[in-house]
Amino acid sequence: MLKLRSFASICFFALVIPLLGVILILFQYTVHQTVTRYQIQTHNMVTAIVSSVEDQIEQANTYLHEGSQSMEFLHISYAQSRERLFRYASQLDQRLATKFSGIPMFRGFFFYNSHTDYLYSDFNGDVSSSFQKQIRCLLGRYSAKIEKEIKLVVWEDGFGLALIFRMQKGAIAAVLDPTKDPMYQANLTTMPDGLCFFPKGKEAVPNSQSINLGDYPISLWIQVPQSGFFHQLDTIQIFLLVVIIILILLLPAIWLLFYLKFYRPLQNIVAAFSIVSQGNLDYRLSGTSAIQELNQYRAGFNNMMDTIQEERANSLHWQQKSYHQQLDTMHAQLQFYQLQIRPHFYLNCLKNLYSLLDLKKYEQAEDLILSLSAYLSHIFRNIQSYISLREELDATEKYVRLCQHLDRQLHLSLSLDNDTLTCRILPMSVLTFVENSIKHGDPAHCLEISISVTTVEMSQQKFLQVTIQNNGGPFDEAVLRALNTANPSAVEYRQEHIGISNVRYRLWLMYGERAKLFFRNQGENAVVEILLPYEKSQGGSYEHFDC
Repeated sequence: MLKLRSFASICFFALVIPLLGVILILFQYTVHQTVTRYQIQTHNMVTAIVSSVEDQIEQANTYLHEGSQSMEFLHISYAQSRERLFRYASQLDQRLATKFSGIPMFRGFFFYNSHTDYLYSDFNGDVSSSFQKQIRCLLGRYSAKIEKEIKLVVWEDGFGLALIFRMQKGAIAAVLDPTKDPMYQANLTTMPDGLCFFPKGKEAVPNSQSINLGDYPISLWIQVPQSGFFHQLDTIQIFLLVVIIILILLLPAIWLLFYLKFYRPLQNIVAAFSIVSQGNLDYRLSGTSAIQELNQYRAGFNNMMDTIQEERANSLHWQQKSYHQQLDTMHAQLQFYQLQIRPHFYLNCLKNLYSLLDLKKYEQAEDLILSLSAYLSHIFRNIQSYISLREELDATEKYVRLCQHLDRQLHLSLSLDNDTLTCRILPMSVLTFVENSIKHGDPAHCLEISISVTTVEMSQQKFLQVTIQNNGGPFDEAVLRALNTANPSAVEYRQEHIGISNVRYRLWLMYGERAKLFFRNQGENAVVEILLPYEKSQGGSYEHFDC
């Protein structure tokens, strides 16, 4: 029985000196062949990149020339106002953008009119003041006939070519970035430091050569390997040469022993892991090895599988039980937070109903009963499901009418973007803030409440923004700070702002960090903003109406 350390020592000292000279010649030949293939591949790569860049420039020239002969460009050249220039520049920009979508190097357009000194830009990236000044200077010159030229332009994070066409007072330019060429990008991973574009005429990079791109003001620089055997070897290649020599010296003496004593038992262990990964927990390793560590590993593997099989059977039951307990707890929390309401409002409704019946105002009493029943139906709906924005706004409108029956002076206005009524939200997420506005408003004055719903794009995601504003007076500064700094994952048990706290916590339970709730003042008005992920309701689509 051998220990692994003893086995490794025997293998290490069992050295056989092979034909070192043949190895060196073979390695030199390999390096020479590698350099030769590298040169051929580099030449083919450079040829492909240059051809690709030149083809895209010619294609862009063709498209831009066609655009310079269009009526839109004629209007741009003779525009007497910025509004006219903007209108026709937008039309030409959209038409040309469709053609230029097939040119990967394309970065954007610039339209300029010297009469109005207005520069219209559609550039993919930041247009700094220096870059804008540079483009304006290039496009500022004009002639009596169409003039074409190609200039080098530099911006914050790179440089490229500006294809310029001029006519009278107008000019158009398409900016091309050669570093966006697909062939160039594909070879950057293999030559990150040995392949780059430079302005023509720039000082040469050491150990490199340049390839001019026709008459264009840029050149392609590539790394050139130095001649000589040792110059062709880098540190990694020298290290690999030494490793190859050592491995070849060791290989004949230890391969058979390595295979019989270590590799074959290791194959059995690897096969065991493969069998277990397929779900067979009953598999166990068998047999013995001459290496003690492998025998210990085999015994440990079998014991581990016995323990895993036993613990797995026990843990599945407790995991399922704990999961259902968590669901029940969250469901109970949601019901508690949504159904926390004060009876004072409903007592007032019953008193007013009694007064209307006593005065024999039966029609008003019927309206009050219908409004109250519709409001209660919305309040006590199943809180596990979402509702559409349309349903929430309908319930809000019914609540406002209910308050109007209670002699409150109220006015509700809605402003909605298209395709927002079918978005889904949590019940009571808007109605709660309308209730607070009415509750804290002055009954002696008419309360104006406006609800605005729009869609916004943030971080490549679409959100639904609901803004609720009322003229009942601004938030107190201390209250405003408390509302905006509250922890959304916790609910404070107190007598005031409990509805707001419940809404905030329910939003956190259903959406996590994706939902936001903001409070602010706008003059003498109090404003509440709710930001939710844009999600369609499963209840179907609704017809749009003018709010």
